[in-house]
Amino acid sequence: FFRDENLTDLFTETEGQDLIEYALLAATIALGVTVAMTMDEAQEAVRDIFAGRFGDAEAVIEEFMEGEEAAKIAEILHGEAKENPASVAFLYLLILTGARRGEIAKAKWSQLQGNKLVLEEHKTDGYGDKRTIHLPQEAMDVIERLPRTSGTITGILSPKKFWERVRTKAGCPDLRMHDLRHSFASVAISAGLSLAQIGELLGHKSTQTTKRYAHLMDEAAQAAANATADIIMAQMKKVPA
Repeated sequence: FFRDENLTDLFTETEGQDLIEYALLAATIALGVTVAMTMDEAQEAVRDIFAGRFGDAEAVIEEFMEGEEAAKIAEILHGEAKENPASVAFLYLLILTGARRGEIAKAKWSQLQGNKLVLEEHKTDGYGDKRTIHLPQEAMDVIERLPRTSGTITGILSPKKFWERVRTKAGCPDLRMHDLRHSFASVAISAGLSLAQIGELLGHKSTQTTKRYAHLMDEAAQAAANATADIIMAQMKKVPA
């Protein structure tokens, strides 16, 4: 659907968003599970198509937070921490865990078990499994700074407007919140994790979903092979005493 380059000739942006809403609702009823894209993400995708910001789904998937962008985003979030603590915490949890936006939005204090978030209702709960989000110490520090209430951990559904301001100020206006999840996977590959391990962290039930990152695994392996060969050649060029 998103690959149809004639999409804008078929109906208006509002009509497109309505169509997406009906399609997601129908799929949810028919399958008994929440489909891959949230309503906000679907509507954002439609807006992007009508704005001409991408030509197909793959262009969106390949967006990552680069090192310089990450540093700028961190600087901005640090400066906003006192004024917008919930929004800053929400974004850091996305960045540090690779969790879906909906998972962080719905996460409750009662679901916090040590250094894990254990969710019973989640995108793939149709499989009957609980979704475990592993929390590194940095994420635990973020959570511990938030006030404990009877509601959700962050207390907000989405820092969408806040994120739009942050990403624009950081010089990456096209970086979506969902791209933070892809960025987490990219860094995990650089850290040497396997696709199976990354799939577990991201909550993928299908290995096919995680295979979208396979090319990054190949790039990391090639870089490692090059680095190893450089060391070996450097050793072989040493002249014996």
